[in-house]
Amino acid sequence: MYLSMGFTLLIMFGNEYARNGKIKEMMEALINIISFSVIIVWISVSVAQYNFRKQFLASGKSLDELPYRAPFLPLIQVIGISGSLIGVFGAYIDPEQRTGAYLTIGYGILCYVGYYLTKDRWKDKQNSC
Repeated sequence: MYLSMGFTLLIMFGNEYARNGKIKEMMEALINIISFSVIIVWISVSVAQYNFRKQFLASGKSLDELPYRAPFLPLIQVIGISGSLIGVFGAYIDPEQRTGAYLTIGYGILCYVGYYLTKDRWKDKQNSC
């Protein structure tokens, strides 16, 4: 979130110095990156909820033990994942949004690399609480 806000501020300040209408392209790319990122988050939420339910039932527990049960499971996850993938595919085939797709992939890779480089740093702090 802070990274996207930082890029937004950078682009807005760059507006003063941009020439030939490049700021519009930069803003559209940023909006596309944020949109693709939100879609990826919703796919992740749907997959996580589906996996949780599957593992919960596999452990021998009953759905009645859950304090809240979302309706229409697992159909709702399948619909959510399918709709999100259709949205990603639809945006990808639009040449104006394709740059955002590529940049989102790069941003996702950057996030994963950052996570794996720093994940051990937080273990000691989590266990000390």
